[in-house]
Amino acid sequence: MRSDRPLRAPLLAATALVLLGLGGPARAQAASPDAVSQAIDKGVAWVRARQQQDGSFRDHWFGQGYKAGETALALLTLLKAGVAPDDPAIARGFDWLLAQPTQRVYDVSVSVLALEARYTPPPDRSIQDAAPLATQIRQRFAKVAPPRDRNWLAQAVQFLLTHQDASGVWKYPFFGEPDVSNAQFAVLALKAARRMSVKVPKDPFVKVAEYLLRHQEGEGPDVPTFPVPAADQPIQGLHDRRARAEAQRRARAGGQDGGTKTRDGGEELESRSRLAMKARGWAYRPGQVPRGSMTAAGLAILVIVKDELEDMPRYDEKLGPAIDRALRDGAAWIAQRFRVDAHPGAEPDWLFYWLYTLERAGTLLAVDRFGGRDWYREGSQVLLGRQQGDGRFLQDGGSGERDGELAGTCLAVLFLKRSTVPVVQRVRTGGEPPAAAGGPRVERRPDGLWDVTFTLRAAPGQRVAVAGSFNGWSQDAAPCADRGEGTFVATLTLPAGRHTYKFVVDGASWRPDPENPRGDPDGHGGQNSVLELE
Repeated sequence: MRSDRPLRAPLLAATALVLLGLGGPARAQAASPDAVSQAIDKGVAWVRARQQQDGSFRDHWFGQGYKAGETALALLTLLKAGVAPDDPAIARGFDWLLAQPTQRVYDVSVSVLALEARYTPPPDRSIQDAAPLATQIRQRFAKVAPPRDRNWLAQAVQFLLTHQDASGVWKYPFFGEPDVSNAQFAVLALKAARRMSVKVPKDPFVKVAEYLLRHQEGEGPDVPTFPVPAADQPIQGLHDRRARAEAQRRARAGGQDGGTKTRDGGEELESRSRLAMKARGWAYRPGQVPRGSMTAAGLAILVIVKDELEDMPRYDEKLGPAIDRALRDGAAWIAQRFRVDAHPGAEPDWLFYWLYTLERAGTLLAVDRFGGRDWYREGSQVLLGRQQGDGRFLQDGGSGERDGELAGTCLAVLFLKRSTVPVVQRVRTGGEPPAAAGGPRVERRPDGLWDVTFTLRAAPGQRVAVAGSFNGWSQDAAPCADRGEGTFVATLTLPAGRHTYKFVVDGASWRPDPENPRGDPDGHGGQNSVLELE
C-alpha cells in the first residue's frame, strides 16, 4: 500500500505571480491548454462570421431592443480572445456601435467593457510590465483614444449614473424593477471607465453596496472555511503581499535570504481566512430564490466596491467588516452549491451566463477553488463538451431558458479566456496559467509553511483520509471532510520539502490521487502520489 523508499517528486507550487492556478475537475481529466486554445479559436471564427454588412452582430439575444448589446458582447469577446484592436471587423463594429443611442443599461455597460478591451494590452505584454494593469489601460487610452471614443465614454458614464435607482441598483431602465444583473454590468462599466480615467463619484458604489448588504440571505448553513483573498485582507495589502512574495522568490533563486518580516498583514490574513463562513447568496430581485449567477454578480460588485472605497475615512468602521463577511459568505454559497453542468438555483436556465459570472467572481476574489472545487478546470471541461463542430457553444436539450447561440458562444469564450480585469494587480488573465498539471492546491503561508488542500471524489457516505510521509502514513491522522455530493477535502499545513501520500477510503482502500499525474512505484505494485514544496 505504501513504500518508505525515498521518492522524487516535481514541484507543484504555483508561482507568486499566478493567483488563479488550475486544479482538476471532479469527474474528468482537465482539458489540455491546447484543447482550450483550439476551442477558443473555433468559437472566435464562428462569432466573426456573425458580423453583418453594417458592422453589427445579430442573433436576437435580447430581441430587437438589444442589438447594441449583442454587438458589444461580440466585440468584447473578439478583443479578449486576441483579435487585434485595429482589425477591420473591430473597426467596423465600433463604427456601428458608438453611433447607437444610449438607451439600455445592458447595452451601454457591455459597450463600455468592449471599449476598454480595445485599449487593454495583450496578456503576454501586460504581464511583463511592472505597472498595474489598470495603469497600463489608462496610459494606453490617454495616448491613443480618439475624441469620438472619449466623448462617447463620458456620455455613457453619465447615462449610468443618471439611471441608478434610488434603491442603489439599476433596471433596464424603461421597464421592470431594479435587479442585481443590471447592477453587475453597470458597476463593471463604471470601474472600467475609472480605469480609463473618467471621474466617477464614490456615492454610487456606496449605494450599491448598501443594497447588496441589505438583500443578501440573512442566514445560511455553515461551510468549512477556505481562503478568500479579496475578503481576508485589504486589496492594497494583497498588492503588497504578492509583490513581496515575488521578491522573496527571486531572492531565494539567487541564494539570498529575502525572508525578512514585514507588516504585510500576513498574520491577519491567516486568522481572517479561518473565520466561520455561512452560505448566503443573492437573488435576481428581493424575495426570489438565490441563484449562482446573482451570487457571483453580488461578489463581483462588492470586490469592486471594496477596491474603490477602502481608502475612504471610516470605511473600516462603516462598511468594511460587513462587506468582507458578505464576500466570504457569498463565496461559501458558491462552494456549498457548486456545480458547472447547470446553474445553481436556476436549473436548467442560463448555463453559460452562470459560468461567465463564475469566472468573474473567481478572478476578482483571487480564488482558484471554491472550497475544494476548481472553478476553471471543471467549467472548461463542461464547456468543451458543449462546443459544436462549427465552433458554437450550445446548452444541452431541455426546457430551460438559454443564452442564445451568439451570446452563449461569446460567454463561453470569455470564460475560457478568463477575461475579467482583476483588481488584485498580478492575477493572470487571458490565458492558461502554468500550474495546470493537477493535484493538491497549495498556498504559501507568511511563516514559510504551506497550506495544502487535498481533494478526492468518492461515494457519498464513505470515510476518506490522507495518509503520507508527513503523518507517518496514519490512516486516522488526517480525515477528510465530506463537502457534499461525494467531494472529500482536507487541508494540512506542511513544511517545505518532498512529500508522498495516498488517500485511504473506508480504512482499507489505498488510492493515489487521481488528479495528480506525478507518482513513483510504491514497492507493492502501485503508485504513491508525490509533491514537492519549495
